[in-house]
Amino acid sequence: MNKFLNFRYLLAALLVAASIQSYSQATDDQVKTVFVFNFTRYIQWPTNESNFTIGILGDDTALEKAFQDMASKKSTSGKKIIIKSFASASETNNCNILYIPKDQSSQFSRVKSQDLKNVLIITEKAGLGRQGSGINFIEVNGKMRFEINKGEIERAGLKVSSQLLGLANEV
Repeated sequence: MNKFLNFRYLLAALLVAASIQSYSQATDDQVKTVFVFNFTRYIQWPTNESNFTIGILGDDTALEKAFQDMASKKSTSGKKIIIKSFASASETNNCNILYIPKDQSSQFSRVKSQDLKNVLIITEKAGLGRQGSGINFIEVNGKMRFEINKGEIERAGLKVSSQLLGLANEV
């Protein structure tokens, strides 16, 4: 009987830990989508398309769901936000923002080799800001922050607001 109770407690603890980790991930994804939505307010794209497309590299269903939830409630400059997932780097040329999650960072160099115009590349792995990402999420003292590579944003044909630059670590 005692072993059975210990097993139940262990199982309950594992379920609680898994749900906390799942909640934490969802919260991080939601925070990132809020950041990304706000970036659209402080960066100018030269195109006059009727929709604004955010592409996500890879198959991260939790992240995609967070972006879909944000897109269903928001618009940017009166444009409907469309969320697309791309399986590989070679498909990523038809969007305004390309989000490369940390687990897809190995495809970053292939994305950069395409020399995408009018596309803001957002990453979340240390060092990618210096390697050519326009915006890179970083962790500083346990908190999410972001760094901006102004030169890369301008090379992509975009203009970044000085207000956004004031909030970021510039690389």
